[in-house]
Amino acid sequence: MIVFENVSKSFRTARGLKVILDDFDCVMSTDRNIGILGRNGSGKSTLIRMISGSQRPDSGRIRSDVRLSFPVGHTAALSPMMTGRENARFIARVYREDHGRVTRFVHEFSELGDDFDEPLRTYSNGMRARLGFAICMAIDFD
Repeated sequence: MIVFENVSKSFRTARGLKVILDDFDCVMSTDRNIGILGRNGSGKSTLIRMISGSQRPDSGRIRSDVRLSFPVGHTAALSPMMTGRENARFIARVYREDHGRVTRFVHEFSELGDDFDEPLRTYSNGMRARLGFAICMAIDFD
């Protein structure tokens, strides 16, 4: 279950305060799939980062009793100095998964070929996204 308790989040912009959430309360059951829809800049990525714990709300609390991944396609958790293979191994270790199994899955699923053994800093945006998505798919998150 993911529980939002009086969660608020906003950002200062050149045009003023951009409110993402204002004293938001919600209980998300893990026995359902939930989609997050909205226009560009509406706060979808911020919401996902707050759920994953990589960004904090301004106030309130988010509680979770599930195994959460870093946001899908969000490659900020990956090191640009490490190869795709090394990044896959690293994330597998963080989540206490079999790094051999995860690495094999990510290599095949991402279809990066020989680039899997090149540093992430040499990847195109599309290659980074494929690697990040493959890592998320390799680990069984709640």
